[in-house]
Amino acid sequence: VLGIGAILGSNTFVDQYETGLRNVSSDELFTYGANINYRFKPAWMLQASYMYSKNTKHVDELPAEEKGLLDPNIHQTLELSIIAMLKPRNMVNFYGLTGITYFMNKRFSNPDGLHKQFNIDNKLGMNIGIGGFVNISAGKAGVFTIFAEWKVGFRFDKITLSYDPRKNYNDPDYVTETKVGSFASVPRGGIIWY
Repeated sequence: VLGIGAILGSNTFVDQYETGLRNVSSDELFTYGANINYRFKPAWMLQASYMYSKNTKHVDELPAEEKGLLDPNIHQTLELSIIAMLKPRNMVNFYGLTGITYFMNKRFSNPDGLHKQFNIDNKLGMNIGIGGFVNISAGKAGVFTIFAEWKVGFRFDKITLSYDPRKNYNDPDYVTETKVGSFASVPRGGIIWY
């Protein structure tokens, strides 16, 4: 059985640094996307999903006259997960999931205060999560499933940046090479049509 759907959520994107302030969090980033579910056994499904969010935290922290010097960071993910359901034949169901995530991030910087640039930060990682759903029969039109899940994605490695995003662009330490990893925590929900 194949289903397609839409997702809305709230992304907490956390950068993890090796030195200084270790974790920097960008909370409540509006996130949206789509997914395709394929049930290949009564209690097992494959879930492919795409998510997009825009992170303006580093821009919002600048004074009004400097906001044009940086662009928002863009966070996108492609996920392939396997879902194990507790009671596959029930109208209401709960599940656990795990899989792989491909993180596609654009991190914007302005090392000299004059030229905006972005760093491509594409990395492989994994995801885990839990969720629940309610199936609503629509007769010959199929089944609509309303779901809610919490999914956490972790990267396997870190990126080396030529700048330190924790600093203001006009701080001399801004152009210090910095290693950073990240993870995303996304409570999300949506509707799927089977």
